Amino acid sequence: MLRLSLLQSTTKIVYSLRFTHSIYPLTIRDVYDKKPLNQSINLIGYLLNIRKLKTHYFLDLFDGSLINDQKHLQVVASLQDHPHLPHLTYGCSINIQGKLVKSTHPKQEYELIAENINLINSCDTSNYPIKPKYEQTLQILRQDEHLRLRSPLVQTVFRLRSQLMFSLYEYFSKHNFIQIQTPCLTRNDCEGGGETFRIQPYQSRVTDKEKEYFNRQVYLTVSGQLHLETAAK
Repeated sequence: MLRLSLLQSTTKIVYSLRFTHSIYPLTIRDVYDKKPLNQSINLIGYLLNIRKLKTHYFLDLFDGSLINDQKHLQVVASLQDHPHLPHLTYGCSINIQGKLVKSTHPKQEYELIAENINLINSCDTSNYPIKPKYEQTLQILRQDEHLRLRSPLVQTVFRLRSQLMFSLYEYFSKHNFIQIQTPCLTRNDCEGGGETFRIQPYQSRVTDKEKEYFNRQVYLTVSGQLHLETAAK
């Protein structure tokens, strides 16, 4: 009971700190879970889309914390209060402070009335490979690997893998198994089953000659079986 009480207290403290932005930045998922209506909140993310009207801009803010139909939060910004809005483009990263209110739109529950918008990183839309409302092919995503996590498909794959790995760890943990991290570098060729990849020597700044790491030839391991067999005995 004492341990459960401590865990519950710790959870409440962490949630409280997260909600007040002391340790972790607030996420869009936190907004939908906590519903801080009529309060000033701060969010960080990038823009999925921008809709421009004569006096207002509507920004679709996304931070990766949700993947369902309500995966982003609409930000309403007045052009009069934020004259730099025309410089924002889809794909750019922003830090935004605003007040959360109920939305009158039937397809969204909340929206954020912008009070302060700071540009973190701009986006050159002419060279940006991910276009709004357009599904990118895997070939395009492979060419720009640093941006592939902005694709809904890749986000779903990584979330699925994360959940599968967590389920495996949870199952084996409940059955008193211990996870052992075997070395990535080795001098052994596991079972002689294939060629190993040698770690290339580096150029010594002192002697200007090639020098082996660890003063010996080492390779990327192809299997942790040898170390696991030793640990299991």
